[in-house]
Amino acid sequence: MDAFVMLFCTAWEQLLKAVLIEKHGEETIYRKNPKSGLKETISLRACLSVLYEPSSNVRKNIERIASIRDSAVHLLMPEIQGITSRLFQSGVLNFTSEFEIYTGSPTSSRLI
Repeated sequence: MDAFVMLFCTAWEQLLKAVLIEKHGEETIYRKNPKSGLKETISLRACLSVLYEPSSNVRKNIERIASIRDSAVHLLMPEIQGITSRLFQSGVLNFTSEFEIYTGSPTSSRLI
């Protein structure tokens, strides 16, 4: 489950940054005045705040899974596998829908 939430968030972050670059240019994905002096990109949550309204169910789904990811990173993942399976499934379905809208092609070919 740890790996799923980390990869899920990375996939969404990369997709949303690609959308931001297409819509507003490459500079929109970089933080303004990073403390380190290096170019740093904005977070997943920052991407969500630009592209989705707070009331968006897609945004709420991603934010909930990102919170689980944050717990996993700190080795505090609660035992919630049964509860979260529907949350995760919704997130994957949302991702494939948004990916297809943005790219015009499915994430994978369907086998019959």
